[in-house]
Amino acid sequence: MSDKYKTFQKISLKLMKILSGLAIAYVIALVGQEFIRYGSFSFVFILISITMAFLYVMKGYGFITLFLIDFLLVVFAFLLRFYILWAYSS
Repeated sequence: MSDKYKTFQKISLKLMKILSGLAIAYVIALVGQEFIRYGSFSFVFILISITMAFLYVMKGYGFITLFLIDFLLVVFAFLLRFYILWAYSS
């Protein structure tokens, strides 16, 4: 493979990891803010800390593993949404 393709692949994988980590961290920070009622500084601190932790955990993951994790998280989010809508209607 050419060096340009390898560089593009590394950059796109790193960007996907950062976006996945930010999405997961954003949800966790929002849940924490709703339960604990901390301010914006703590929200940003939690967001950055959890993103960095997920980046550390996902250090050796490739595209397929990352897609699988993202898919499972989306399915879990839909199930949680359906549960909340169902519990609210009861």
